[in-house]
Amino acid sequence: MQVSTKTLSLRKSDDGRILYGELLTEAKLTLKNAKENSLARASLLDADNPIPYICNIKKINTAEGDARAFMSKDTAGLSCVALVVESNGISKIIADYALWINRPVVPTKIFTTIQSAERWAAGFA
Repeated sequence: MQVSTKTLSLRKSDDGRILYGELLTEAKLTLKNAKENSLARASLLDADNPIPYICNIKKINTAEGDARAFMSKDTAGLSCVALVVESNGISKIIADYALWINRPVVPTKIFTTIQSAERWAAGFA
């Protein structure tokens, strides 16, 4: 099953043990968009059986501060979050800084490939 919003496409792995997300081209995350994404994600999750979430954020344009704060706390149904960014150093530095400001409530890590994110997330499945 796949669910999409204005800024995010979501799907579960074939075995249902991982949730995958991908930000759509030039996504601008506002608080309104973050809440819309949260509802879409919740439609695919069971809060009593959390699973890993791997989100490709390579296409992000901006994320407003209140949206980042909301997303760092909005983790119902998630056992961990793996964020996939561009492989250039600046993207990782910016993502690390954003996570430092808005500390997530579940284990969260930044990766440059889906495969490395999957290996890490397997420990939380």
